[in-house]
Amino acid sequence: FGMLGAFLTALIRKFVAGESFMVNDFTCDEGGEVTLAPTFSDAQTSLLFPLGVVLGANGWHSCSLGHATVMGAVTRATQPAAARSAMIGVYLRPRGCAALLGASARELSDRIAPLSDLWKDVTFGADRPSFEAVEALLVRRLRAVSPPARALHIAELASHVRRSAGAVSVTEMADLAGVSRQHLGRLFLEYVGVSPKSYARLARFRAVLRHLTTRERSSSWSGLAADLGYADQSHLIAEFREFTSFTPEELVRGDHFHPFIGDD
Repeated sequence: FGMLGAFLTALIRKFVAGESFMVNDFTCDEGGEVTLAPTFSDAQTSLLFPLGVVLGANGWHSCSLGHATVMGAVTRATQPAAARSAMIGVYLRPRGCAALLGASARELSDRIAPLSDLWKDVTFGADRPSFEAVEALLVRRLRAVSPPARALHIAELASHVRRSAGAVSVTEMADLAGVSRQHLGRLFLEYVGVSPKSYARLARFRAVLRHLTTRERSSSWSGLAADLGYADQSHLIAEFREFTSFTPEELVRGDHFHPFIGDD
């Protein structure tokens, strides 16, 4: 990725016809049955580039290519549509959101909007977008924009909260930013899309998702809850249900796949 490494977690998946598909936020085909999973809550912004293939009740089939979209912060789990498109997904870190978005993150929260509304140079013609074409588009965007210093400052603070698994109070965040709690709230809504408290809760939830792929089976949910600062196991499960519509155990069983589990 070169210079993109400082801004992007990754181009999450490179989908190619003929390979197995793991598409954004729903499961693969298992046992002849397709199970679509909800969109999980997430404070990060994603860019979505459809590939002209859709998963429906009867499996995969071709469809019109469609347009690239931007999905803002998602504050609640949402149930999937009857069909879901295969796509290249770009998952932005906070600094990537500040540097690339070019719009108020508040306006995109819980919304999916055409990327062309924000960027006028989004075009792949009649061709299916490729990994290389998407990367080139992002490089052009990085070279063309100059985000305000305060946006980058808030992005760095958000990254710190994320690395800390949400174990940073709003008062501590305000002190680190050198602003009042109220002003910090306005800045987070503008440049991140959610409040500081919500961002910390979602960062902690992300830490739970990471543990789902790394924790020893012998470890307990109560131990994980204590490690991550939840009041107790019930608190962890209730928040997990709010953000995914599942319990942690239901997700661990593997009945539902989500491509962002374990990514950071």
